Amino acid sequence: MLLIYGVLCIALLAAIASVARWLAPPGDHRAATAGALAFAAFPVLYFGFLHAASLSVPVLPLDPWSEEGKAGLLVVVLGAVAQEVCRLLSLLAVILILRKLPSAVWHGLGFGAAELLYISLGTIASSIALFLPFGSAVTLPELSAFDVLLGIIERFSAIAGHIVYSYVACFALARRKRLWLIVPFGGHAAINMLGAAMPRDYAIAVVFVGTLTVATVTILFVLHRKLAWLR
Repeated sequence: MLLIYGVLCIALLAAIASVARWLAPPGDHRAATAGALAFAAFPVLYFGFLHAASLSVPVLPLDPWSEEGKAGLLVVVLGAVAQEVCRLLSLLAVILILRKLPSAVWHGLGFGAAELLYISLGTIASSIALFLPFGSAVTLPELSAFDVLLGIIERFSAIAGHIVYSYVACFALARRKRLWLIVPFGGHAAINMLGAAMPRDYAIAVVFVGTLTVATVTILFVLHRKLAWLR
């Protein structure tokens, strides 16, 4: 099932890229590249934060009431902050180099696509590793068909979220409204914290992912209409 999940992630990526051509034609490849590079730079900043704070990546789910869980939540928040700092820096770099704002749609898509590609290639590589000589030492999570479906929906929501964050960040830079940057930083951190502390229960997962997806797509639709000049 893990291999199927990886293949479906690739298919999702291709489908979203096709739809994006309708949302923001023509494709701003420089914006997409800047978004992808922002994701590529994120681990460097993230692990730099963790090293400076003497923290390590936690095992999920977290117990938010325990000392270990509180430290884990801090790590999750730092991950969101690191991603948004990289997003902001990449937007500033494009503005500095090209003297114009990049397409918010393609910048967010580039960021989300790079993340999705990393996840999909990782899952596919892990599945293939089972058939190699050292395959007996590889331990993979067991996924059901429902897990795969829910995971694909969550990835779709994540990409839509990255486009939303890029919209808001572009608007904040264009209008010099720095307080608007609270939205991508705070929103990303809050979602990460909820996901990390959420009990691993199917009913809760369905409500969380379903609500997040509907809310994110709705916000994206509104921003796409209200901020057409940032497409």
